[in-house]
Amino acid sequence: MPACHPGDVSGKLVKTRLDALLFHRADGWYGLIAPTGVRDPARLSSALRSAGVVMMDMGATANGIVATYTGSALRWLGLGALIALGVLLFGLRDPLRVLRVSGAITAAALVTVALLTAWGVRMSLVTIVALQFVCGIGLDYALFFARRQLDEEERARTLRTLAICNAMAVMTFGLLALCRTPLLHDIGQTVVIGAVAALCFSFLFAGPRPGKEPV
Repeated sequence: MPACHPGDVSGKLVKTRLDALLFHRADGWYGLIAPTGVRDPARLSSALRSAGVVMMDMGATANGIVATYTGSALRWLGLGALIALGVLLFGLRDPLRVLRVSGAITAAALVTVALLTAWGVRMSLVTIVALQFVCGIGLDYALFFARRQLDEEERARTLRTLAICNAMAVMTFGLLALCRTPLLHDIGQTVVIGAVAALCFSFLFAGPRPGKEPV
């Protein structure tokens, strides 16, 4: 019988699966084969290599890529934290207030990681990116709470305003936490926990109450 070409396949289901495994390049056709039940990957790779076939462990390759990007994200997170600390020292010019602000952010991040770990959530690149967003939210909250308040009324207004902002963030990312898509679920869950923790610790680490400022 004559050879069967991709154009001869009319069934949509078969054609869709074939197109994902067989593609054309300038120097010829390439095909992908996904073996199952492999007990000796090294032996299989050696046998295929002798036949001119390239074997790739998709799991190991994907894990390696993710590990590389995760390490890079952690390094940039640390560098960003150092830069933010320097900016706070330059802007606030008060080591005690800088300590309160950075302490609130650090506590919120640690509690978020601890709760996620307790619930069996593995730290991933997505979680690290979401934690960066949590640190940004916590920085805003902590700066507002740590500033010197004129009176109790202003302090109450600050608390109400930030509580409303926090509620909006929790509701927005809470919808993502309810998603069945793992990526969106992890982002929403991390930000919801972190935003609530950031508000609580920012309030706890706030400066002295109005009228009780040290002379």
